[in-house]
Amino acid sequence: MNVFYLPAEQIFGEVGELPEDEARHAIQVLRYREGDEIRCIDGQGGCYEGVVSRAAKKQLQLKITAQTTEEPVQHPVTLAMGYIRQKQRLEFAVEKMVELGVDHISIFHGDHSEPGKVRNDRMEGVIKAASKQSGRSRFPSFASFNSLDDFLSASDSERLIAAHEKVSDEKKQDKFEREQSLSAVVGPEGGLSDREVDLIKENQGELISLGERRLRAETAVIALAVLLK
Repeated sequence: MNVFYLPAEQIFGEVGELPEDEARHAIQVLRYREGDEIRCIDGQGGCYEGVVSRAAKKQLQLKITAQTTEEPVQHPVTLAMGYIRQKQRLEFAVEKMVELGVDHISIFHGDHSEPGKVRNDRMEGVIKAASKQSGRSRFPSFASFNSLDDFLSASDSERLIAAHEKVSDEKKQDKFEREQSLSAVVGPEGGLSDREVDLIKENQGELISLGERRLRAETAVIALAVLLK
């Protein structure tokens, strides 16, 4: 069943009304009609089952028949990735972070990042679409930073790790237990600079290996997200 985004502020008792873009897609593309069953998420942990009660050209209302709530995780995982200029690769990485269960997603401009601007609205759109596709009723949060320094200053995680290609493969781990909040860092296309590596160490961070092969930035994100899942 398709999943639609239903913001909490557009729920009135047992009645919900989809945003215009969601309603247009449901009605004009997927051909939803009155009486059809529909499933929605609000991005804040709420999941709703319902029946379409009104289907106009740009308006879809539903009668909510069941609701469940996904509670926040006790030990959240934050994954920060160095900015890469190629939009498709950056959005691919963000999409996979969502699908693999990362709780907080950050993009920072690393010392080796190419010049460019992170479009927060575009990233949030990717997160929403990936959350709907993967059935996540609680959307990951997103933030962008001008530097790794700024990201680390804002982080309140209990543990910090960073993937680095020069670390011995002996430091490769099969999995990280979610026993405390954790921030993980992946560098941009050119990797982390020596200054950034020193900065991570100064913040009591641990450098880890993702294996013997050198990975592209978005591949490293996926590999690390799997370890943190």
